[in-house]
Amino acid sequence: MFPLLILMFFLLSSQQAGAVSNSSLTRVLSKYADSAEQSVAIIRVRDGKLLFSYNKDKALIPASVTKLVTSAAAIKLWGPNHTFKTKMFYTGRKSGGQIYGTLFIKGDGDPFLISEKLWQMASDLRNLGLKNVKGDLILDQSLFDKHGERKEGRYSSNNAYDAPVSALGVNFNTFEVMISPSQKLGSKALVSLSPYSIRNVSIKNNVKTVNTNNSLRPKVKRISNKNGSATLIASGSIGVASLGQKVYRSVNDPGLSSGEIIRAFLEREGIKIDGLVKEGTVPSSSSHLYTIEGYTVGKIIDGLNNFSNNYIGDVLVKRMGAAVKNKEIPDRVGSGTYENGIDVLLNFLDQHVRSNGKFILENGSGLSVNNRLSAELIAKLLSEISADLGYFPEFLASLPTSGKEGTLKNRFKSPLTRHLVGRVRAKTGTLSQPVSVSSLAGYINHKDHGMLAFAIIQNGRGGKKQPNILDLRFSQEKILVKTLSSL
Repeated sequence: MFPLLILMFFLLSSQQAGAVSNSSLTRVLSKYADSAEQSVAIIRVRDGKLLFSYNKDKALIPASVTKLVTSAAAIKLWGPNHTFKTKMFYTGRKSGGQIYGTLFIKGDGDPFLISEKLWQMASDLRNLGLKNVKGDLILDQSLFDKHGERKEGRYSSNNAYDAPVSALGVNFNTFEVMISPSQKLGSKALVSLSPYSIRNVSIKNNVKTVNTNNSLRPKVKRISNKNGSATLIASGSIGVASLGQKVYRSVNDPGLSSGEIIRAFLEREGIKIDGLVKEGTVPSSSSHLYTIEGYTVGKIIDGLNNFSNNYIGDVLVKRMGAAVKNKEIPDRVGSGTYENGIDVLLNFLDQHVRSNGKFILENGSGLSVNNRLSAELIAKLLSEISADLGYFPEFLASLPTSGKEGTLKNRFKSPLTRHLVGRVRAKTGTLSQPVSVSSLAGYINHKDHGMLAFAIIQNGRGGKKQPNILDLRFSQEKILVKTLSSL
């Protein structure tokens, strides 16, 4: 009788385990068992049933899959149609197209304040009759705290992905450098700042035009100067037949650079600023002049997830901190901090996700190597938010489509996986230091189970030869192939 009970227990345990295990899926993962730590979870959305798991509770470095938490919390907090409003004020007297005083611009933490919005602003002010500001242009960055750098980029990296975070930043706090070939071989290429040159940035052009059809990639290095200005040094070569290339570098002084870019747009419309660009705060005695209404939160998270924009992610975290920290008096000066924003994310996860695994969040972009999330937590989050039609359609639309767009544009191209082109909506994550990190999380539709939420997180093991990130990506795609054919 006793052996029979043991046998019955074993059979029941095997059936229960069968709901979360599959040999063909496990075989794909076993190839990297020695070189990588892996966490995988696949959940049926309609009832939250866990269909497959592998180390589901293991918290690993998720890289940019972290942005799923940030975007879900942001669109839940504000809704998909909310817009941020960057307001312009003036002091002194306004008469006959002249402002005899100072022009102020107060940052509202809009992470998507780009050239198109500035062009509309400058055009509107011209049509309103503004011609000249006799005083200075002052940017109010006071909504966020003074610590604008990310913890991983505190040493002023000039990489665009590590741009400084500010309450008033233009074009993701990056410089856009356009490099085009000249018509004469051996001569210098054409190098310019786009869309307009600005006063605090000088360019040293060492790029040559050469006779080649090969794709060449000129380099641009940013040098920060003591007065807040920057020097961009362009070097290398560009083929004479090239249609031009763009190189992006982070700004070194977001206040000065944003102000000079805004001044350039105003001057393009014939509006002159006589004074200097400075930082300060809007006085209570000022008068409202104009409001730049930003893009919707739905469009903002589309930019966040589709192109994995770190700047958008970390600005949103600070902005959420300012909005939520003191609900009685939101958006207080200095309330936009990483600490306040991370508290918002942690509370959001506590309210919407039940997970046994421990997790760590240090920032909202995934750029920090100290973030730790499990596949189960991410998959449960994706499953949970799919039930809310108030914002899920915009959230789903923000995820790149496999083989079609964004960070998934060049994925799912092998003969084994190309049938999944257009059938997956997911966020990627990649880091190369201190270990290889590759992750993929999102949604796929199964013919029997309906919509599935999945998360796959893979980290190279410390002290061992690191797995190739391209190989890890291919293994993720194979897992999805096996998911459709074997579950």
